Amino acid sequence: MKLILLSHPLNTETPLYPGTPEPEFFRFKSIKKGDSANSSNASVNVHTGTHIDLPMHFCDGGASLSQYIGPEYHLYPAYCIDIEKKCDDPLSPEDFAGLNEKYLDAEGILIRTGAGSFRGKNDQYERDHPWIHPSLPEYLKNAFPQLKLFGLDAISVSSPNHREEGRESHRRFLCGNKPVLLLEDADLSEIPDDEEPFRLRIYPYFHEKIDASPVIALAEFGPDIK
Repeated sequence: MKLILLSHPLNTETPLYPGTPEPEFFRFKSIKKGDSANSSNASVNVHTGTHIDLPMHFCDGGASLSQYIGPEYHLYPAYCIDIEKKCDDPLSPEDFAGLNEKYLDAEGILIRTGAGSFRGKNDQYERDHPWIHPSLPEYLKNAFPQLKLFGLDAISVSSPNHREEGRESHRRFLCGNKPVLLLEDADLSEIPDDEEPFRLRIYPYFHEKIDASPVIALAEFGPDIK
């Protein structure tokens, strides 16, 4: 068995979608100040870092995290597909032409666009990155009938340059009778490019009635993972 971590470390340097509050970590007990131990608090928006979006995020009456999945969430088979995109290029149905039969059984699809190579280097990752055209969610739901989660190596399926289209893409993924959850800001750099299926393991940091959560995401490879 081989496990590959798909989550970026969460810290004060974590790139943020524009408008997201910055994470705060502060010590409220200190040995140096006479306390018996050091103890810290953390304040983190649930859409910070590698995270999963739930229907509640964009759908009136949509299910929250704890209503929809458990404290651990497994999907098999999952695939990582390389579809290289330049800055501000959308992913659309045309990019998936001919792939539906190859990945027909997919419960999870992760797209490696190449955007992850810019993470932490400049603000291009936050402001000028590949995004999802609103025509894609319904196409994916029809082409991959078992699909439960879609993810990518960009900070969001929505771009600040195309906010209305991004909001509509979120709705079309998350709302309705067949929601497809979203994994955003994933680290896909270490997944082999041999198109081998894997088990996607997701462990939310929080398990509450909330619209999203940072997660520990793992790709599990091996002969006995079905």
